[in-house]
Amino acid sequence: MRLWRINHNCLLLQLGTINAENEVSEPEVLNRDLQVLKRVGVDGVMVDCWWGLVESRGPQRYNWSGYHDLFNMVRDIGLKQQVLLFLLHFSSFVPIILRGGLHCV
Repeated sequence: MRLWRINHNCLLLQLGTINAENEVSEPEVLNRDLQVLKRVGVDGVMVDCWWGLVESRGPQRYNWSGYHDLFNMVRDIGLKQQVLLFLLHFSSFVPIILRGGLHCV
């Protein structure tokens, strides 16, 4: 799992954690990796939420299933989570993270 450090105890999950089919990519591997992060003292994770995936079936047809599964997994492990909502179509766009402005809640 590729991670970007946001602050001392919060890491950004890689793009593609939720795949184009709106499912958690490799859920068993992710669950294992999140448990390791918790054991080594990471407080939480940040994840990008792509509106283009949530509303991919058409206007006002919302499918949160992949994110719901991810958020439950993170919560059940005991990590905090922060979600960045991207109102752009899901693509290869890579967000620019500015120093100092993002914190786990």
